[in-house]
Amino acid sequence: MKLKSIFLVLTAAAMMFSCGSNSSENTYSVDALCNFEYQDAAEMTGEAGVYFKDYFSGAGLLVFYNKANAAGTEFYGGCALVGLADDVLEEGHVSESELCVFGSGYDNSKYYATVKYSDIMPSYMAEFVQKDYGVLRASKFYVNNTNRLVNIAYFGLPEHDGEAAIPPFGDGDYLKVVLSALPNWTSSFFNTVEFTLAKCTNGILDVCKEWTEVDLSKLGDIGFMYVSVESNRDDIPLNFCFDNLAFNATISM
Repeated sequence: MKLKSIFLVLTAAAMMFSCGSNSSENTYSVDALCNFEYQDAAEMTGEAGVYFKDYFSGAGLLVFYNKANAAGTEFYGGCALVGLADDVLEEGHVSESELCVFGSGYDNSKYYATVKYSDIMPSYMAEFVQKDYGVLRASKFYVNNTNRLVNIAYFGLPEHDGEAAIPPFGDGDYLKVVLSALPNWTSSFFNTVEFTLAKCTNGILDVCKEWTEVDLSKLGDIGFMYVSVESNRDDIPLNFCFDNLAFNATISM
């Protein structure tokens, strides 16, 4: 499949020529922003507003993976491209898709990515395709909850479409994401970033329902990115949304 292009911001693009005693190389440094506003996003997501049939990429450098059935009709886990919006917060509301963000894309854009965490996941969430020739480092991205999670946290979810009702968050309930990065296949050291998307502590509910910046600099060099979504609950969808992922890649060839 042809990699889907993402808006590329060349704020510091440079090409330098360097000479060694027996070799020379070109080094390219690129600042890129993944905002998922593909020219063909509407075609990809179709009437359902969701795409998970294959991987999609950022600037041809960072590839996001997913798992689905052979027909591409059932999404198992990983990253999906989503173009749905829903800002309704009220008791009894059931968003049309468990992958729909609360609100819309970052800065009122249409498209974003949703991670579904399950027992059937791709080997890794994302991969730097030029990891053998350079270094990729992410600086930040923005995260938000799905509409369903926000409504579950506040009100619970009523029985629907053959699915059992889900009670609201109680004291001690939480939803947390852990991102890990591995520089390359030979490395055994993971850097991690954690952030909490929802929690209830001493009766006080704290739920992310707007795009919130997360510092990714602690991930260091990224060859492969892994994700884990954790909760004390086993009856809630382990999903979250992200957008506007900023990174720098330096490639020597």
